Amino acid sequence: MVTALRVYRVATGDIIKEFARKHGLSEVMLSRMERGQYYIPSTWRQRLADSLGVRVEDICDPQTGWPKQYEGEQRGEASGARNRLDEHPAAIGR
Repeated sequence: MVTALRVYRVATGDIIKEFARKHGLSEVMLSRMERGQYYIPSTWRQRLADSLGVRVEDICDPQTGWPKQYEGEQRGEASGARNRLDEHPAAIGR
């Protein structure tokens, strides 16, 4: 499963270890969230969204915190998260 969280984090250009360190997150927990194996705790949701330049609802269910599957992967087409990724500041210049 490819999550929107992972797609957006990769677009920043940071490897998971660097991203976690920069934003005061646990590398192990971030990895589990990116793989859809763990929910994003409420205390991390806004912080992650802000650091990625997206909305909380772009990366997870705002109520439960479960990471959203990357929509392009889910539908087999470039839509939803992919369209927002193309507009993401980190994507400019690629």
